[in-house]
Amino acid sequence: MKMKKQTMTSKFFKTAKVSTTVRNALIALYVLIVLGFSASAKADQDETSYDEDTEISVPVFAGQVAMTSEGKFMLVVSELEIYELRSKADLGQFLGQNVLVKGFDIMYQVKPAADDMGHSDPLLNFPSPQQKVCPVLIVYEISET
Repeated sequence: MKMKKQTMTSKFFKTAKVSTTVRNALIALYVLIVLGFSASAKADQDETSYDEDTEISVPVFAGQVAMTSEGKFMLVVSELEIYELRSKADLGQFLGQNVLVKGFDIMYQVKPAADDMGHSDPLLNFPSPQQKVCPVLIVYEISET
């Protein structure tokens, strides 16, 4: 009887050992398949690469630098074309001078949504018809003409 019990016990452990090995092998195979699909999907994504020779065209604006009563610098191109200048550089040295400005113009000013949290009416943030809104010019480079 003892012999049969030992044989049954050893068979059970051998079967359990084999099933654990099979289970681990199946888990490893599953992980490899998932990684393969992931790598394949990532390789299929359209990658945009930029060469060092790629040139970005930056518009150039010519005009005279002026300052508003609020201390904002403006570029006056003509009577009908005025830009608010935004730069980290000190624009005070160009005040009243004709300049060439390389930069990007944005039509609307963007501000954090938290500024509008105090108002229940979002239309209060729009300028009234009497207020003049001019595009903002982000200054990349400025020089005298």
